[in-house]
Amino acid sequence: MSARAARRRRRARLRIRRVTKLRWYAEIGTPEYWIVDPEARTLERLVLREGRFVIADALADDAVFRPESFPELEIPLAWALPGAGGPRRAG
Repeated sequence: MSARAARRRRRARLRIRRVTKLRWYAEIGTPEYWIVDPEARTLERLVLREGRFVIADALADDAVFRPESFPELEIPLAWALPGAGGPRRAG
């Protein structure tokens, strides 16, 4: 796959996560939604407020993710995202 095709495909997937899934999850009352961008090494945590999602956290690099829905859970992004210290893909 060419770099251009890969970028188009990535943008299409991001659009689906940002528009289609976000709207659907709001409609069914999902209290929290996470958007992870491994390429940018970011994580956004959105929470449902009055029927709409709002950004509660925007994290990057060495931040620690603490979701409200799992109060005991702490995920260091440096470990969770590909790159220094994070999990590696096989192959």
